[in-house]
Amino acid sequence: MQKLIISVSLTLALTLLLRGQVSFRCETAPQWKAGEFNIVKISINLNSSSGFARFRQDYPEGIEEIVPEDLPSGDLSWYNSQLNIVWLNIPENGQLTFSYMVKPSTSMNGIIEPGGTLIWIRDGKVKETYEMNPISILILPPGMMNEKPIEDIGNLSTFPSKETGVSSQEKSIVKSDSIVYRIQLSASSKPIPPEQIAGNNQLLRSLVVIRIKEGNIYKYQAGSFSNYDDAVTVHRKLVASGFKDAFVVAFRGNTRIPITKAMKENQ
Repeated sequence: MQKLIISVSLTLALTLLLRGQVSFRCETAPQWKAGEFNIVKISINLNSSSGFARFRQDYPEGIEEIVPEDLPSGDLSWYNSQLNIVWLNIPENGQLTFSYMVKPSTSMNGIIEPGGTLIWIRDGKVKETYEMNPISILILPPGMMNEKPIEDIGNLSTFPSKETGVSSQEKSIVKSDSIVYRIQLSASSKPIPPEQIAGNNQLLRSLVVIRIKEGNIYKYQAGSFSNYDDAVTVHRKLVASGFKDAFVVAFRGNTRIPITKAMKENQ
């Protein structure tokens, strides 16, 4: 199996070559906004028009609706968290190209990784199955993508992990124009010691946990990564360890910026 990852400034694109014959390309924004429709574009190259095919994708609970956006051929159905598209006649050029819109519920946040399965029946009897690699998508709560920059970040509490014990200290954020990614763990109306947020989580004890005051809300963030993929890797581990509501945020100095903008500027 040969994998080829293609980077696009404002979209995620994944191409997977299998058995030297079938290729997939999936394009969508790296972030989806909960409560709104988000477009997914998929192209499947069969290099043949023989037989018929079915493409299936499984989405997690919380996806409210999937509707076709551009479907030149085939029939789309959405039921019980599963998307199905059936082609009784494959186009002569052997290309299955379509797009649809996905609406996550307003309660969804975090990363989802939809993949896909193509079942191709040729010559009325030959059944072949091909898998499209998952693509990571970050779902943000309503309003998160267009949040105003943090104007007064005040002081922050840090929780540096030490083998000899836990300590916390108050200090000001060092101003910098560099872009960093952090994982936001939670928020509260009253200040909570960062070490209490970290608890006995071994992964968090290896990171720096900070507390930031934004208005009347205290936010707790972990790590400081110059690379988005590194932040996503740690985010997945934290979600798996119990921080289900955690998500990745981006900052330039003291100002929070959209992740899409941070990724574009880091290219």
